[in-house]
Order: sequence, then C-alpha cells, then structure tokens
Amino acid sequence: MFLPKLTIEGVLGFNFKKFQKIIKISILVILLLQCLVNYSQARYKRFIKEENSKLINNEEYLIQTCVAYCDAQFGREFEEHFGRSYFTQFFDFPIDSLIVSSLNNFNSFCSLVEQRSCCLQQECLKSSVPASPQTHICLEHRADFERALACLNSTVPHFKFHSICSTAAKQSVDIKRLADETHGFDIHLTEQYRQQDLRCRFQACTLSARIMLINEHCNQNGIGKDQREHARQTVRRYYEDDLELDLIEYGETLNATRRFPRFCAAFLAQQKAEPIALLIDHKSSQIYLDELNILLKIIGADTAKMLETGI
Repeated sequence: MFLPKLTIEGVLGFNFKKFQKIIKISILVILLLQCLVNYSQARYKRFIKEENSKLINNEEYLIQTCVAYCDAQFGREFEEHFGRSYFTQFFDFPIDSLIVSSLNNFNSFCSLVEQRSCCLQQECLKSSVPASPQTHICLEHRADFERALACLNSTVPHFKFHSICSTAAKQSVDIKRLADETHGFDIHLTEQYRQQDLRCRFQACTLSARIMLINEHCNQNGIGKDQREHARQTVRRYYEDDLELDLIEYGETLNATRRFPRFCAAFLAQQKAEPIALLIDHKSSQIYLDELNILLKIIGADTAKMLETGI
C-alpha cells in the first residue's frame, strides 16, 4: 500500500508557490508606496524650505528697495536745495566745501541727513542708522563741527588740491611692495586692494593738506589757538572713523589682516596713535609706519608746493 506524498500544497489546500509570489509582489508594492511617501515628504520639506527662502529674500528685497527709496529722496532734495548732484558732485573726502562754507549750508545739509535717518527708521523699520561720513558729521559729532566751522570755512578758498592729491597718491605707490602684498589674490581681490590702498593714500594727502591750511589760515578773524586745535582734532577724528568703517567692511580681524591694505592700517594706527592688532607684530607695524611717514613727507612736499603757488 502506497501512501500519497505529503506536500504543503496538499496539507494547506492551496498553491504555496503562488502564495510566495503574491507575498513578494505585496512587499514590493509596500516598498514602492513607502518610497513614494518618503519622496513626497522630502519634496514637501524642500518646498517649504524654498518658500521660506523666498520669504526671507523678499523681506531683504523690500528692505533694500526701501533704503534705495530713502537714498533717492535724499539725493533729490539735496539737488533741489543746493543745485548740484549729491551722487556725482559732492565729496565726503576731502570734506566738501559746500557744507563748511556757511552755517546755513551746514544746518541745511544736516537737516537732510536727519530726514534720511528718519526715513530709514520709520519707513524701512531700521533699528539703527548705518554709520557713514554724513552720520558722523551730523548725528554723532555735529557740535564739534559747528565749533570748528569758522576755522574750516577759512580754509575753503585755499582748498584746491584735489587733483594734486590724486596724482601724489598714485606716485607714492611702491609697485613691488604692492605686488608682494597681493600675492595669491585673484583679480577681483587685487583690484579691490589696489583701489582701497589708493583711497587711503588720497585721504592721507587731503588730511595733511587740510591740517596745513588750518595751521596757516585759522589764526585770523578772531580764531584762537584752542579753536585751531579743536578743528585739527575734529578733522582727524573724521578721517579716523572712516578708516575704521573701511576696516569693518573687511570682516573679522583674522580675515581682514591679509586683505586690508597695509598702508591703510599704518595710516589708521598713526591717527589713533596706538598699535592695532591688524599689524600682527611690532616689527611689521614699524615697517609700515616708517613707510607711511616717508610717503606723507612726499605728499606733504607736493602739497606745500601747491600752497606756495596757490594752485
């Protein structure tokens, strides 16, 4: 007597291979659905992130647009009042003769600066007004400039050395030293460094010439020794603060050490009459301060010639 062969199909009453196939298909379907769910969630998160980024960018765009509006309004009112373009015919350095030629002009200019500050704070919701040469004069040190105004005004008729300082700044550049200082920089950083270096040299020249004019012409019209010294300190502080603003724009000190022009750093150190961390060590500081003194002598000699000839 032969017993029938027992199989899973026979015992359970169904085709097990077919069942295995169904199980595999089911697992694949479940995995596919899980992948779709995960992809949808990731896509949703990515969408939310992109939308949040758009909102942030829109907020920044709105602020930038608002600031541009305040600047344009300031420029328009400046031109209406003074009859010249603020953006192309007004200079922060040297201190423009327009604002120191009279107390009336000075007050009118500062009134426009105050209106721009109000626009930034009220319309653009700025918690503070960014520092600038205008805010230095009108918001931070207005009383100092008002006191120095008579002395500065006496130098206006003789202040005609813009082109001479531009030329002197270019002639004072040591090409080899500049190449060493910018070694390893890309084209953009090299040009940025060069332009900032020239700007500092021009400022050194205009400051030197302004001090010479103060010494020479601020002893008239009842202007005393104390007022002359106050005018000198006011002008020096104006240049010093602008140099520090430039330094801040270069970022953290460690990053700025390499990219902030050495001449600018030495010029700033001289104005502050103290060493600054930017110049790494005393030896480096002394090298560039010595160079600065030599350059200032060259610039000062050119400026003296200009003063003698009345150019």
